[in-house]
Amino acid sequence: MPRLRRFGALVAVLAAAAGFAVAVSAPAAALAPRSASAGLIGTAATPGLASISVGSASACAIRTQGALACWDDASGPDSVVDDAPDGTFVQVSVGTNEACALETDGTMHCWGDDDPSPESTFTGSSFRSVEVGTAAGATYVCGLTVDSTVTCTDGAQPGTFRQLSVADDAACGVQTDGTLACLGSDAQTPLPTGTFTQVAVGTHAACALQTDSHVTCWGSDVTEPNPESGQTFSQLAMSGTIACGLETDGSVSCFGTGDDVGSSPSDTFVGIAIGSLGACGIATTGKAECWTGTST
Repeated sequence: MPRLRRFGALVAVLAAAAGFAVAVSAPAAALAPRSASAGLIGTAATPGLASISVGSASACAIRTQGALACWDDASGPDSVVDDAPDGTFVQVSVGTNEACALETDGTMHCWGDDDPSPESTFTGSSFRSVEVGTAAGATYVCGLTVDSTVTCTDGAQPGTFRQLSVADDAACGVQTDGTLACLGSDAQTPLPTGTFTQVAVGTHAACALQTDSHVTCWGSDVTEPNPESGQTFSQLAMSGTIACGLETDGSVSCFGTGDDVGSSPSDTFVGIAIGSLGACGIATTGKAECWTGTST
């Protein structure tokens, strides 16, 4: 199976505008800061991180105080980094060229290349989570409201949900009764039966975390995206046909097919995110570690 390699040369930056010092293991041309004010690159010195999201060419994290910091692969101008808003946030989701975040009062803010911004669809509601993906090549956003209903770019969706995942041309959610529901042209069926706590959607595949902490995957590309038998998890993340899971002992295990799948850092983590840019985890120390890989 292809395996991840850790980022190479160490890049450091003092993010004075964000109020913390950070460093990351990265290739010289990857994940370099666009400026000191762009903020987090990898490991935060003090204090820790609350959440993190990785997209196609950029990533964002939220500090425990609610400050938002975004960075990219230094391949050129990036509006997700350049236009990241000020405020106090509790969750962020990064897509291909658009990102959305939730403030403490549940207000959604979106920024990036889209004009008009998808944010206009989500005014007047209070949300507890947001997910950014694509549909038919355009940004597709879904928000889970505080009353468990779902609103997406194309309007309200049926049912009530506990958790959502949005990818390319597919969205899945764990309903309030613990069962799964999916929509979109790439929604993979049939869905597994049983009750679940989380679902993560990729490309032509999806994985869900059962209530007994085991993972089940399904779709047209599920030959490899399955963890080893007996592994138990507390959290999942997926991109393409690659999935990473936070095991119940705090270690990270990645599985699937593609150039960016394989082993992870040896630290223990409390959060995990994966995108085309690579994978990042929030360690128990509060720092972020990001890594990528090639087939070996």
